[in-house]
Amino acid sequence: MVEAGGRGDAAEERAAWGLVLPTLLLMIALLLLPTAAVLALSFTDAELGVPEIRWLGFSAYADLLQDRTFLRSFRNTAVYVLIVTPFAVG
Repeated sequence: MVEAGGRGDAAEERAAWGLVLPTLLLMIALLLLPTAAVLALSFTDAELGVPEIRWLGFSAYADLLQDRTFLRSFRNTAVYVLIVTPFAVG
């Protein structure tokens, strides 16, 4: 048995990081990087097949908040979530 604070603790910690690191790197590569890329693209006028990308900033979101169809869809989704979620969870 190894005493607390001994050399066994450091080896155990390295082994733990060796097991956690591949999963952590995959999570970053498969979840966080695409999320960051999509968030960055949401501030542009990027279109598939069009090489030019123009920075729009928050104007796209400002336009979205003025769109009646979006606001109606958002309201319908919120009502659905507020009605269905309590019954699905409970």
